Amino acid sequence: FPIDKELIVVFDNMDRLPQEKVKQMWALIHTFFSEKHFEKIWVIVPYSRRQVANAFGGDKETDHFIDKTFTVQYLVPPPIISDWKTFFRDSYNEAFGDMERPELPIIQTTFDRLTENITPRRIKIFINEMVALKKMWKDDIALRYIGLYILTKREILNDPPSQILTKAFISRCEFIFSDDSRLQDNIAALVYNIPVNKAGQLVLKQELQTVLRNDLRSKIHEFAKLPFFIDILESIVAEESNTNGFE
Repeated sequence: FPIDKELIVVFDNMDRLPQEKVKQMWALIHTFFSEKHFEKIWVIVPYSRRQVANAFGGDKETDHFIDKTFTVQYLVPPPIISDWKTFFRDSYNEAFGDMERPELPIIQTTFDRLTENITPRRIKIFINEMVALKKMWKDDIALRYIGLYILTKREILNDPPSQILTKAFISRCEFIFSDDSRLQDNIAALVYNIPVNKAGQLVLKQELQTVLRNDLRSKIHEFAKLPFFIDILESIVAEESNTNGFE
């Protein structure tokens, strides 16, 4: 390129690389740009110090590599609460418009409670996931349940029947959903991809079958107050009696 032009090289998204790739990329940056001086070339490397420490094996090694690689370092402070909430609200309204604004306070509070490190990227990913699921379910499932499911799906999918029936997955935001009688049916519908009006019954039936087949009948009391309990219990007992001689 002409000598009077300047080139800016940006090594972005290093946080998405595995540790070995981080080492390789860092070696490349150091070899080509740290040990030689190029007057017309500027290199910008956004990085997470924690990720670099994980890749190079500790804080001392991290300081050594960072200091030897960069002549100038800038610290980007984490966003303050007012900033991320404004960004969240603007992104949410851009995605859903006026129709879903009543859901915004609940979803934002849930996101706040269930997200440890809030960043613009996390907010964007979360809202994009909600958009995708909302397009699938339309008005069948309220956006608050979609948001909650996205934020807790790792916990739920470890043991869906137990998590859904006991509502263990809402422990960090129980004050929002504790009295919500529609919660379990909606979350079950999202997990099993079945209509909401059938989802709760399916989960309860699966769990009761497990309890009865493994002679854990004392646990039945935990489910006795759930909707459709008697009807489902009677159907299970009838099925088990016909197939296994269950008493």
